[in-house]
Amino acid sequence: MLEKQLISVIVPIYNVEKYMKRCVDSILDQTYYNLEIILIDDGSTDDSPKICDEYAKLDERVCVIHKKNGGVSSARNAGMKRATGHYLTFVDSDDYVDQTCFEKMHYGITENNVNMVVVGWKDQNGELGKVASYCGKGDYKIIRQNEIKGFGLLSNVWGHLFNRAWLTTHYFDESVFYGEDMLFVIKNFFKNEGSRLLVIGDPLYTYVRNREDSAVNLPFNDKMISIIDANNQIVECVKSYERILDLAKRYRRVQFWDLYVKILESNNLKRYKEIRKYLKTEIISARKEGDRPLGRKENFVEFLFLYLYKIGQCYLSLR
Repeated sequence: MLEKQLISVIVPIYNVEKYMKRCVDSILDQTYYNLEIILIDDGSTDDSPKICDEYAKLDERVCVIHKKNGGVSSARNAGMKRATGHYLTFVDSDDYVDQTCFEKMHYGITENNVNMVVVGWKDQNGELGKVASYCGKGDYKIIRQNEIKGFGLLSNVWGHLFNRAWLTTHYFDESVFYGEDMLFVIKNFFKNEGSRLLVIGDPLYTYVRNREDSAVNLPFNDKMISIIDANNQIVECVKSYERILDLAKRYRRVQFWDLYVKILESNNLKRYKEIRKYLKTEIISARKEGDRPLGRKENFVEFLFLYLYKIGQCYLSLR
């Protein structure tokens, strides 16, 4: 009976002809067969659309959506609107999954009465992700809301299986271009009172790092400013959980600092004057509350960047 429960697998695709066959093949080869595989071609200009259509002809479980380019959140939302499964999972099109990934996810979520499952992951070089700090290979652990140590478990949607009926935030915020995964997961995990997740220590998901055209490797652009809104929403979402709120504020402060430095590096201070001023105010406020770098050198460098930003820019040019 449990085998009949459908899992919708949502794969956003944009110009990944070099990688997507490995990804989709790993999904088709799953030991858990009852899958609805939704490939969303987000306006690709390479052979990705053709490859998607070929898979739809090859396997009846594959559904293809072709749409104008709107970004990964837009693509995922299109997939979620099409999905009919009892459970939802996401796979990025340059990544791939272990053959038993969905079977173990499904067993974990049904046998432990949890709302979502997070599996271990590794990069293409075998380096383990943050799940390893919760439990090792062959182990599993149930985590409640107040037991979250940090946001490593909640920072991505890939490697997760969600009970679709449990979701209160059904779609991704399409105005957020960086941090959209974390925002989606945290909204659902903390807005639902009594949420529990299961961590499976086995590294069943392979995350491919450092692809040249991956979003994380792009230079500073206007879309990065959406980090501000994403982090403010996260802080608002967890305000009822005192310890988690402190974690969220500290995480936001790091994100704001990184964005502040990127703006300095862009050498376009006039254009981003108001944004820079806002970030500076927030970072200084955090410093006054005691949230500042522990190292003397790092603390001094941050001081230079905040109060003597032209000297900070010279420092950046010499690094």
